[in-house]
Amino acid sequence: MLSLIFGKAKFFMFALTIVATLGAAGLFYYNDTQARLATYAAQQAQLETSLTIQRETTEQLIANITLMTKTVEDLNTEFAESRERVKDLENTFNRTKSGKQRDFGNLAVKRPGLVEKIVNTATQDVFRCLELLSGATVQQKDMENAKVNNCFETTSADTAE
Repeated sequence: MLSLIFGKAKFFMFALTIVATLGAAGLFYYNDTQARLATYAAQQAQLETSLTIQRETTEQLIANITLMTKTVEDLNTEFAESRERVKDLENTFNRTKSGKQRDFGNLAVKRPGLVEKIVNTATQDVFRCLELLSGATVQQKDMENAKVNNCFETTSADTAE
């Protein structure tokens, strides 16, 4: 009977050892899994933060690109207008008062006195226009001079707005 008790005791000891080993393995597995889950949760939080920052940065870049596109469009419009003004200025020298085409460079070579008179008259008109823009009083002769008249009409229209 003693051997039966020792046999049962050995069996219970063996079973207890297996249960303790399985319990220890289960506890190790549980602790390891919890540590991994905590690590994965921290990594997930970092990824979500990075994703939020990336979205905000992308939105800011899109806003900047939109602003730059509008700025480029505005600059292109202004540049086209500037080209038109330069073209008009070039055409101003190559047209007579009546609107006929002429080669101003060729005219300057053939008749320098006439060109000098045209340039001096235009310069006086520009100076008078600058005087009017600076606040000088408009006189009767200014109203009769179409170029100067145009200058102060533009000025009064600009100030009326």
